Amino acid sequence: MGSLLRGWQRHCWADWRLAVEALWWLSLVRMTLWILPIRYVVRWMGLIQGGTEGTGSKVYQPGEKATRIGWAVHAASARTPWRNTCLIQALAGAHMLSRRSLPAVLYLGAAHDRSHGDKLEAHAWLSCGDAILIGQGDKDRFTVVATFINKWLLL
Repeated sequence: MGSLLRGWQRHCWADWRLAVEALWWLSLVRMTLWILPIRYVVRWMGLIQGGTEGTGSKVYQPGEKATRIGWAVHAASARTPWRNTCLIQALAGAHMLSRRSLPAVLYLGAAHDRSHGDKLEAHAWLSCGDAILIGQGDKDRFTVVATFINKWLLL
């Protein structure tokens, strides 16, 4: 238990609350993806397929709140006994952003892995304005095949 709490002592109660919320959404998204196809899960999370219109029309600089949500999803994901894929993390983060009326763009990408017999790989990442909150590390290898944005961004 001590190893789980190490490093968390420097965070405030608001960070702890966000991490618990992230844990909740990571769990719920993971279970839901076992039962339902992604098209239903995305719709349930309040996202619609489309471009990046929501962030392109307004220059949005993500604030501390969006950055903290990205941190909370990473922190909670690292402490679960199960593996949270990039898709699960991005969906949980997108929903947390949407609940706070912050812009979210979920990207789904695909790439060929030539080192493993031209196997097709997939990756998901989440942005808020110009900042990539989740999935930054490997995204440059992938070609975007679909994007999803908050419904309220189009209103």
